[in-house]
Amino acid sequence: MVGRLSPTMTLREFENGYWYLADLRDFAIQIGIPEAKRLRKDELERAIVAFLRSGTVNLPTKRTLRKTGTKDVERGLSLNLRIEHYTSNRETKDFIVREARKMAPEVSEKAGVW
Repeated sequence: MVGRLSPTMTLREFENGYWYLADLRDFAIQIGIPEAKRLRKDELERAIVAFLRSGTVNLPTKRTLRKTGTKDVERGLSLNLRIEHYTSNRETKDFIVREARKMAPEVSEKAGVW
């Protein structure tokens, strides 16, 4: 990465640099991009480009950033239910590992990142 992210940098300077996700998030928060902590790197880059072009801050995505509704674990974990609101917790991970072992018993927990 060359230089630092700055509200006064040119669009060319931004596009010619390589920026780490953490740096993009910090900068996006600094310039007031809403929900910056929830955005992917490509969305942060689009939002920053828009800011550098226009000087205004916009939310660069149409996807929902907050999940609403009943979590899958609250509905009951089952192979017959579609995953709609996944949350990373011990109960869900244990369910996934248990069901995966039924399908492929030779695969150990050490083979994946559980």
